[in-house]
Amino acid sequence: MRLIKQLFLEKYRLPKTLNQNSTMSLLSSGPFYQMVEKGIPLFLPIGNKILTAIERCCIKEAEKFEFNHIDMTQIIPTDILSLGEQFHDGFLDQFVFLKGKMERYHLLSTPEPLLLNFLKEGLQSYRQLPIKMMFSAKFYRQLSQVQGILKTREFRMLAGACLHERVSEKELAIEFFHKYTLHLANVFSIPIEYTYNEESKFYEYFYIHTDGEERFNDVSAMSLAMAYEYGQEKKVIARYCGDSNRNMNAQFVTYGLGLQRLFFVILDCYRDNKGFNLPKSVRPFDIAIIPLRNEDISGCLEFANCLQIPPDRMLIDDRCKTQVLEKERFADYLGIPQKLFIRKREVFVKHRDADTFLKEAFQLSAIKKESWNHFNIQPYSQT
Repeated sequence: MRLIKQLFLEKYRLPKTLNQNSTMSLLSSGPFYQMVEKGIPLFLPIGNKILTAIERCCIKEAEKFEFNHIDMTQIIPTDILSLGEQFHDGFLDQFVFLKGKMERYHLLSTPEPLLLNFLKEGLQSYRQLPIKMMFSAKFYRQLSQVQGILKTREFRMLAGACLHERVSEKELAIEFFHKYTLHLANVFSIPIEYTYNEESKFYEYFYIHTDGEERFNDVSAMSLAMAYEYGQEKKVIARYCGDSNRNMNAQFVTYGLGLQRLFFVILDCYRDNKGFNLPKSVRPFDIAIIPLRNEDISGCLEFANCLQIPPDRMLIDDRCKTQVLEKERFADYLGIPQKLFIRKREVFVKHRDADTFLKEAFQLSAIKKESWNHFNIQPYSQT
């Protein structure tokens, strides 16, 4: 990725004192997303790389729990809403209903009625149970108040459902989602808290933070995920033929996790004095290539072509009129471990961790064999 080719270049200039800025202010002013207008975020290339990596990791971990990954449409026939639970007061008012020739539809706001429609058409025998589904999609709500990417009119969710045969298995399904959520927290090394309502069979997961609009034990927190038994007050239509050849009603447990909120939580947890030191699984780049002079930009592009590293893992900071020190700060800000400074045929190597030795910071094997003798690799010195 070449920085000179990006939009909103002002977002690539860092504040002088990072530690005096909240995570929310760094995200909104940084190269992660741009609000089309309040509540409608457009994720820029760097932010999208991180968000996509988080989403991909969540799906991959879900597969370890034997969830089947499905694709979810965002245009929903309105008449299937009757398949689901009765909506609480005001919730239906948040739906985005379409008009004109599309008046029969609304934008995805809650997935359960559509999942029930799938089940009504696709569930036939008890042999199919239990069924475990997971998907990610954009959801839409009409909200009067929006704040950054934590509460928006358009937001990305990871959602899931478990369908079981017996009433006794519902709690097992809820515990299954509980274990998955705690597993994700362990994968990303993020601290989360949770509450459980025994009567309603409802788990809710929180991240303690001053920017949160919810409360956990009387402190500000943001709700990150929830899992609960669906259809307690109404028999949901998910019938199948049981082993006694009778029509049975399946037990339905549903789950939701806010991916944009998880994005915030991960970046907030991995802040340090240089920026965001993200784990390898979600960091946007592995190498930053920085020209020491403007005339070395072509050398950076040539050197990048000599590396046995996927192009999407390299950041080339070819901005003009930007000091080398600023480019280095930006690479550190994104948590890029390896920085390669180019001057003619010389490559100066520096690691984000100043105590990392040259041989650990950059391996000669990263360069294609035929190009080994074209460049002189040495440690970078500010002097």
